[in-house]
Amino acid sequence: MRVRRLFALALLATLALPAPVSAAGGVQVDNSLANGIAQGAIVRGDPASAVVTVANRYHFWAALTLNPPTGGAQLRPASLLENPDGIYGRIGLIGPSASSTWDGTFDPARGGSQAVWVHYDLYTASGATALGLTVLTIVADTFGAPLLAKDAATVDAAVTLVTSLPTFAGLEDAVRNRDVWAFEQDLSTMLQSKAVQGAIVRALALLGLNVAAAALPVVGTVVGLLDFSQTVFDLMRAGIEQHTSGQVTFELAAPTPTPTATPTPTVIPGGRWIAPASGATISGTTLHFAAHAYPMHPGDPPIDHVNFTIWWPSLGTQSRPWKLACAAFSPGGDLSIGASDVYACDADLAALGAPPGTLRVSFDVYDTAGDRNLAANGEHRIVWSVPVTPAPTAEPSPPGPPGPPVNVTLTNQPDSPCAAPTGEGCVAFTVSWAAGSGSVQGFRVYRGIEGAAVNATCQGYQVIATLTVGVTTYTDHVVQMLDAFNCYAVSEYNDAGESAKAEAQYIGGVGFVPSNPAPSAATSLP
Repeated sequence: MRVRRLFALALLATLALPAPVSAAGGVQVDNSLANGIAQGAIVRGDPASAVVTVANRYHFWAALTLNPPTGGAQLRPASLLENPDGIYGRIGLIGPSASSTWDGTFDPARGGSQAVWVHYDLYTASGATALGLTVLTIVADTFGAPLLAKDAATVDAAVTLVTSLPTFAGLEDAVRNRDVWAFEQDLSTMLQSKAVQGAIVRALALLGLNVAAAALPVVGTVVGLLDFSQTVFDLMRAGIEQHTSGQVTFELAAPTPTPTATPTPTVIPGGRWIAPASGATISGTTLHFAAHAYPMHPGDPPIDHVNFTIWWPSLGTQSRPWKLACAAFSPGGDLSIGASDVYACDADLAALGAPPGTLRVSFDVYDTAGDRNLAANGEHRIVWSVPVTPAPTAEPSPPGPPGPPVNVTLTNQPDSPCAAPTGEGCVAFTVSWAAGSGSVQGFRVYRGIEGAAVNATCQGYQVIATLTVGVTTYTDHVVQMLDAFNCYAVSEYNDAGESAKAEAQYIGGVGFVPSNPAPSAATSLP
């Protein structure tokens, strides 16, 4: 554990350094907001210019950002001859325990200032690049060799080889969630993969360190045995849990200085996840959120509310504001946990328009003074499994009226005995048919008067019989005059209604014998 002790001693020695306000030739450096992360100093200067440095006081890579200048101040990276590490400053990075040198120019007539912001995060491109360089540094330190960059493009190419690895996302999640053991395990596992080994070997070669891919699995074992990544990540976590950023300001007072208020330290409220657990599967539409939210220091403003947020790819890039899932304005909800700082609310995933699958959730804490802490305890990934609801079965439509019967025919023959008046006779007319289309409950038989000739227009239809399904013939016994003929029609019916009438087609038969006078032979209807 010698490596761990050496890094711990280095950290204690670094943190023990004071953060004074120093001056040279009128230019001043203000370390009051450095938060123990950065340390600014003036190497040399005169009333109109100065060579200044910003030191990273921790043993891991950090992102470096220049805030917009005020007045006539302007900081530019120093020449590479004067500052070989300036390559990193040009791409917004500062190495472990390293310094970045800058040339500053100032206008004595206007004064002015420019601040350098050193920060540890994964929400900017330079923050992700810093994590990639930290991984390469862990491997390089195992071999006891430094990383030497030729130019900014080389650094960018080397880091891209690492950050583009699919397994790199696991390291990012470990840092966001401050999961030390996951970071160590993911790093050791990465170094066992041949694809990862090849990428890291190429990246190290770009930075001046040539190693064999076969040596990297041994490095992974050493990382686990010596707890090397634990040591590095302990340092990273110590910085992140205390502060996530520090600011160093270089300034030149105007000729007529005016009193300035002492900067108020940034107040950041705290928070810790309760629900949902990362990796949880949600089967319904309701997503329950709960988190602890609290002031970080005595005297900080009380908490006002907590916004629980959600993101999925179709909302755009993660750097944009996430969608508000729900907000909790007073402690409550899961009070069985026993804490009075619990904020909880429920969100309807369907109403939010969330798609099934993997979703990312987080929460932001706001206090009554307007201070906020975005993604206060990192983000969690959940899986929304939407239950499949069977489509409702349509009720069958009631059947409509049936179609008319088909093959309706008519025959006749004399009917006896017959007691018809003079000039009339008894006839038996037989109607036959077959059922038509549709659902049939029965048949109706109609009789009409056709007139003095067969197949003349039929009229005066009246129902003479209502028959059940299965009956397909009907015989009508009538007394009929010689010059008048009956006609017939048949329809089908059901509960929905009755079909059109199908008129019977006369197919022949034997006429009747009038009762008086007696005919000499039977008369046949044509």
